[in-house]
Amino acid sequence: MPLSRRSNGEHVNPPRTAADQDRGDEPTTYTRQHLLVVGATLLIVLAVVAVVVRPTWLPWEKETPPTSLCDGVYATSEINRLAHMQTVGYWGSGRDLCGIRTEKGAEDDSDRRIFVIRIWPLENFNTGYGIEWDRDALASDTSGDVKRFDVPDLEGEFYTWHYRAENTAYGFWVTDRFFLVVSFYNPDQQPDGPATTEQALELMPDLLSYIAHQADQHGVLPSTTPTTEPPPADPTTQPGTEPTS
Repeated sequence: MPLSRRSNGEHVNPPRTAADQDRGDEPTTYTRQHLLVVGATLLIVLAVVAVVVRPTWLPWEKETPPTSLCDGVYATSEINRLAHMQTVGYWGSGRDLCGIRTEKGAEDDSDRRIFVIRIWPLENFNTGYGIEWDRDALASDTSGDVKRFDVPDLEGEFYTWHYRAENTAYGFWVTDRFFLVVSFYNPDQQPDGPATTEQALELMPDLLSYIAHQADQHGVLPSTTPTTEPPPADPTTQPGTEPTS
């Protein structure tokens, strides 16, 4: 449609007809509908993404390792350093039985216990495999699997024991009042800590020395003559289970 001129010579647009108005409304309606569909789709996508990746957006919601373990007896940082692991927590009690757990392996249902600390208030220690140790038996062992080491400022004797039949590394602090036992069961099958039983035995003197000093300083050791009633069976004989507190 040609432009009309005003009397002063300016061009002016002709008035819009009803048909022109109808044609002008159609793109506007389509655009709004299109935007609504796109917006709804984006909201759905964002909702799905938020659900899937939410744990990575909120790292502070992950389990925070405690600063101490076994009712405050042992420092997490020292246990991590000495046992070559990343501790997330423990179960049990610092006065009796305490299992040290790792943050690794959390993706599945695997047992995350790396080692166990046991204070055994007897003059002998029953491994649960038909083998029983006392001070005389450890001192006179000639198998080569029992090795003594010294911690001069504490009473009693200190030993490591490689129990080959069950692929277990033991550390013993032995007195006439108790056994303090540290045990790594099947280290090569655990998600953290020493990779082999041999490595567990190598780190045991430093680890057991630290544990012994801390237990002594925190007053969790038996202070009277041992009882005649044996405590429950050592849980390292049942690696797939953990006691409930």
